[in-house]
Amino acid sequence: MTTTESFAALMPEPAHVVHTRNETGEIKLYTAEHLRAMFDAATERAAKQEREDGVCIVSYALPTDPHDLNEVRIERARQIEGPALWAVRRSGDVLNKQGEWEWEPRPSLRDDDFLARARFATADEAIAAAIRARDEGVT
Repeated sequence: MTTTESFAALMPEPAHVVHTRNETGEIKLYTAEHLRAMFDAATERAAKQEREDGVCIVSYALPTDPHDLNEVRIERARQIEGPALWAVRRSGDVLNKQGEWEWEPRPSLRDDDFLARARFATADEAIAAAIRARDEGVT
């Protein structure tokens, strides 16, 4: 679920002002824009946090047909230079940004065009692409 979808689930109706009361009884008023900014900031902080022991999420699985043994995995793909990117993989293939499965060459044969085509900047972007492909029946 993207941050926009998460926010929409929390606030499905447009809200002009939301009020809360803290433990001392003080009432605070927030506009939808303030709440959105706070939600985005909290989401960004959570995405950047690593546990104190250095553990971080590197893989997600997308449920598929129970009879299909080729599980779709969304995996963090470390790069030689720059930040880690995300790949959507299934049985030696990778989902590209056009929503098509293609063969994934071994690392030494992956050129810049392949990486631009078959890597996603964030886990949310990769997960959304995987869900679109599944829902559209891309095989």
